[in-house]
Amino acid sequence: MSDETPVTYEKIEASLRELGLQYLKGNDGTFLAIFGSNAQRSEMQVYLSIDGSMHDIFVMRGTSPERFPASDASLLLRLVNQWNSEFRWPKCTMSYTPDGSALSVWADFQIKTQSGISADLLAETIATFIGCTDQSCIWLREQLELPSADDLEEWMKRAS
Repeated sequence: MSDETPVTYEKIEASLRELGLQYLKGNDGTFLAIFGSNAQRSEMQVYLSIDGSMHDIFVMRGTSPERFPASDASLLLRLVNQWNSEFRWPKCTMSYTPDGSALSVWADFQIKTQSGISADLLAETIATFIGCTDQSCIWLREQLELPSADDLEEWMKRAS
């Protein structure tokens, strides 16, 4: 017998436990998994919820705690568009903090599960989203790194 049923908060929680993830559960049933940085993963937060008028859309959103100056909006938009063009999944967006002074970058994935999703596929989807969100955080950080003074000096030597 198949366990392909629409997503529920109970199925999400079972998947989080199966994956060995630590999480917080909100009063509304939503989940927040917080990852500290280590050799394998960036520091990030992943929110998991159910949405839609029929409660059949599984939503995952992830972000790093890094905030970027609002003055960097054009650069971040170009980088988010580049990520979305080159990597396609998860889709990334940027948003302003409530006071408008800074920006955050979010990874986002939503899937309609009205026709069902197995427990195995749900756990695999969560694990894949976390891994890909981590990769988007690393990629963005790498794109924003400026060359060191030593690198610039070396480039100048090569150019002359």
